[in-house]
Amino acid sequence: MIPFMDLSDPPLQINITNATISEFIPPNLKMEPKSPHGIHIKAINGSFKLHTLFTTFLPLIFKTVTVTGEADVNASNFIVKLEMDVLAENFHPLIKLRNCAVNIKNINVVYHSNSNLLDILSTMKSSISQIVVRKINIEFCKRMNQTMIANVNDMILRIPQYSKLPGNLYINYEFQV
Repeated sequence: MIPFMDLSDPPLQINITNATISEFIPPNLKMEPKSPHGIHIKAINGSFKLHTLFTTFLPLIFKTVTVTGEADVNASNFIVKLEMDVLAENFHPLIKLRNCAVNIKNINVVYHSNSNLLDILSTMKSSISQIVVRKINIEFCKRMNQTMIANVNDMILRIPQYSKLPGNLYINYEFQV
């Protein structure tokens, strides 16, 4: 189980918390150079299963009712698009995330709740699915930038610019954009 996100969405009055990915099939990656100094990555056909807790506030005629429960999300055929720039710092290459987007083509959300209002919630299935997709997009891109790109840059900075190889061969490089 991978803890994934804990976000709320006040304008729509739906909170999604304790989301956990239980199954993940990575997408197929396609990487291309992007002019002038960048990389474009497109990942397609991935899938995952996610379990989450939710709280929503349903406005009824005279009052707002709170509905809480759990949701199971099955998502497939998701597409991730990343655009990155390659920069130079101290003659080392560094990667900067320029654009990030996640789109999920097929999503199914199943709700579990003890509330009698679950039928009303089921009519909002499309809206809640869109919220889940948006929150996944936000969280994925945030983590991509804060964790993965930072780790890659840290690893790149640790590569020595001058190295001795077997057979009296040497590597000496400088990276400039």
